[in-house]
Amino acid sequence: FAIPSRTVKEVIDDLIKQGYVGGRVQIGIMGTAINATTAKYNNVPQGIMISEVIEDGPCDNGKVKFGDIIVALDEQEIQSFSDIYTILTNYSEGDNATLKVYRPEIEDYVEIEIVLQADR
Repeated sequence: FAIPSRTVKEVIDDLIKQGYVGGRVQIGIMGTAINATTAKYNNVPQGIMISEVIEDGPCDNGKVKFGDIIVALDEQEIQSFSDIYTILTNYSEGDNATLKVYRPEIEDYVEIEIVLQADR
């Protein structure tokens, strides 16, 4: 991957000054990307399967569950973490977003509102 030197400098400056990269938001989960092969084998959609909800993060609202599969963020399809990171570049701390998740236990989709937080 090629990263513009300007971007590298901004990231390094933020890390030195603040200890984190400013201006970025998070949804507050850890997970695993479900690729097309795995999705087909398990009869689930592609997306990000949640393995952990970060305490006090945007998804720590009791509505997002372990095992849910994030398939969209504000109606934009999610198939990888790269998709999430790209979409989140358009948001700021405090913005609302809607996650569309597939819940395997009920074999249906659920929409969940979250408030994005700074990624510190």
